[in-house]
Amino acid sequence: MPAAIQTDAKSPLSQCVELLLDVVGGSSQPFVIADSSGLIIGCNGAFCRLVGYSKDELRSKRVVELTPPEWRKQESGIIAGQVRSKMPAIYRKEYMRRDGSRVPVELYDHVIFDKAGHPLYFYAFVTDVTERKDR
Repeated sequence: MPAAIQTDAKSPLSQCVELLLDVVGGSSQPFVIADSSGLIIGCNGAFCRLVGYSKDELRSKRVVELTPPEWRKQESGIIAGQVRSKMPAIYRKEYMRRDGSRVPVELYDHVIFDKAGHPLYFYAFVTDVTERKDR
């Protein structure tokens, strides 16, 4: 089943987000999208497997809830820089899994802006870098 999304399905932007989720829905590359407040509105199965939550459980979480406290300030600064520069960012952090373990990841994070230049959505392609970290 394609990735699920929780938005107003009538707006053209929501339709674009839905299409993006459909494209990456079956991919082995973890993918997540959040609104401007950090609420997860969609993800694919690979992201669910990475963090150990179902899509339904993730749609009630904010990205910060999956981020260990010591990474939050750094990530907040990166996101603020993205909003100012309107450019994607590549960075590393950890996610906290449902079972309490942590997984080191690299994110290729993008921002979708409205016509006025305000951030609407953040989406990221996520790579588990556990093997790279162990080297």
